[in-house]
Amino acid sequence: MAIREGRWDCPSCGSKSVYGRHVDCPGCGKPRSAGTRFYLTDDAPVITDTAQLAEAKAGADWVCEHCGASTRATETECGGCSAARGTSPSQPVIDYGPGQVPRSGDAPPARAVAPPPAAEPAGSPPAPGPAAEAGSPAPESWTCTFCNSGNVGRKLYCGSCGKWRPKPLPPSSRPLTREKRGRLAKIGLVAAAVILLSARACYNHTHRFKPLPPEPGTVVAYRWMRSIPVEERTVVEDSGFHLPDSARVLSQRRVIQRYDSLPDGYRTEYTEVEDEEDVTTYETRTREVSERVQAGERTYTCQRDLGNGYFESSTCTAPVYETRTRTESYEVPVTRRERSTRTEEKRVRVYRTVPVYGTLYRWREPRWSLVRTETLRGDTGAPAWPVLSLAPNQRAGHRTERDYVTVRWRKKSEFEVSIQPRPGERYRVGQPVAVGSYRNRNYRPYLLPADNLPACRRWHAGKGKAPPAALGCSPRSRARTESAGAAARTDPLVQALD
Repeated sequence: MAIREGRWDCPSCGSKSVYGRHVDCPGCGKPRSAGTRFYLTDDAPVITDTAQLAEAKAGADWVCEHCGASTRATETECGGCSAARGTSPSQPVIDYGPGQVPRSGDAPPARAVAPPPAAEPAGSPPAPGPAAEAGSPAPESWTCTFCNSGNVGRKLYCGSCGKWRPKPLPPSSRPLTREKRGRLAKIGLVAAAVILLSARACYNHTHRFKPLPPEPGTVVAYRWMRSIPVEERTVVEDSGFHLPDSARVLSQRRVIQRYDSLPDGYRTEYTEVEDEEDVTTYETRTREVSERVQAGERTYTCQRDLGNGYFESSTCTAPVYETRTRTESYEVPVTRRERSTRTEEKRVRVYRTVPVYGTLYRWREPRWSLVRTETLRGDTGAPAWPVLSLAPNQRAGHRTERDYVTVRWRKKSEFEVSIQPRPGERYRVGQPVAVGSYRNRNYRPYLLPADNLPACRRWHAGKGKAPPAALGCSPRSRARTESAGAAARTDPLVQALD
């Protein structure tokens, strides 16, 4: 191993080719700073001086963390500010291969050096080094953010401006792309729509189908309808398998009434079924395979920057590869579809048809049948039933009564309701009534007695002043007030109005 003295350039005064033995610049007297790049001239002699050899083998210089002065590794105090070394960093130690040793201070500093390339034929892989042995990926391309020049490879500095390559941002701090912003916006819209529909469904279920408090209304039209069916008793002829109790039999005979299916054993059926299946076989083929094998080793001279202004040369070895071709056989799967026919046996249940006989009767019987319906309608006066004139063989059927009331409420809104009248109940035009409704407008409103209005219920409960006569509230008595007051204490509507 041989040791040679390197050179360095002063960035303060511009002095060139300063000997590596000098820690301070001879021109301006300033110490060399951290990251100073040393280079080796072509005519640098081998050092034989014992003092210089000891200085070169002492280790890399360290840079004072206080004043930035460079100090030899043998010194424990800074030569610029006399501060203790402490945690001050050292100058980097760099290994160079053939053709990679810097010869001047103009080129950018090298941070890492790959093993020297081997003289191999075209198409051979690079010589295995630290990066290749670790399974590193192919060289990548990147653009410098300072001069916008393109660079190929994994080097950490720009080949045009010499600026260090910025570290990539972590995934959490990288700006969102347009596609990602669009996807996030769509996800947000879908989530907002789901929340809105859920809230609307909850509102409909909770509020729209609840009944509203009764509101005042007025009867604007009233009409009634009374109908009575008239039935006549006649003698009719009919036939069937079931004889009525009051029938007079005219004739009867034995006939087939229906057919029933009864199990009668099994029979075997054979069916031809076609099947298709994929059959996979393997074919043996051959191919020429080229592979790289190690054929030996080669020796080369490598240089190490000791970080203190000196370079140490040593002998390094690297494997030599060559391309060899061989023939290998391999199997290829071949799939083909084959059809086959098979006979499928199936047992089928057999049924037999059995006639079921019954007695067919023909008879005469008296029967009541509808001949007409007498109906009476009106919109004035008291409801009345139609007057019937019945023959000796006629009778009145079930009577039907229906009232139709048209009510105006909510200013101009009107609706008609059909009701079954109760005994003594009758509506008149101009009569105040209470109208019940739901929040959902699809449900029709309904009629209630006027005393169901909130104002009437409060008054009957002994709370508040008397409501207007237009509401149609019935007068209250002492006994009624006391009973209503007791009921009002548990009435949720009155409690809500309070």
